[in-house]
Amino acid sequence: MGRELYARGIGVIIRDHMGSFVVAAAMKIYFASSSLMVEAMAARAGLFLVTQRGFHSIILESDSLQIVTALRDSSSYLSDVGHVIEDSKVHLSTITGAISTHVCRQANGAALRLTRFALFSVSNCNWFEDPPDLILGFLFEEAIL
Repeated sequence: MGRELYARGIGVIIRDHMGSFVVAAAMKIYFASSSLMVEAMAARAGLFLVTQRGFHSIILESDSLQIVTALRDSSSYLSDVGHVIEDSKVHLSTITGAISTHVCRQANGAALRLTRFALFSVSNCNWFEDPPDLILGFLFEEAIL
């Protein structure tokens, strides 16, 4: 079987405290063991971008309640995604004023669009300051939710 059969996409949107676009990323990953693993890797990728750019007072939004709950839990997460959750917690601990919150799937359309884009992209993509056209409508809709 080809490597593409195991490909999954990750979409990450970073907004500032006013909800304005700052950074987006679309990444292809391979051999993720579950949808939960994909969600965990998306959270970790977002937190990596945040720490790399030096942001503070962030709100991590995910449509996976399991991931948000695991990130809030101070004990170790021992499932197959535990190592990814623990990496994410390390990133969270370096960010002053970081909060993790659950959002409904409808409020996460821009990230979902980037996830689908990643599947057909030849390489990982990052956008800084100006969002890609493919998510502009979603960003507007999500800003008013």
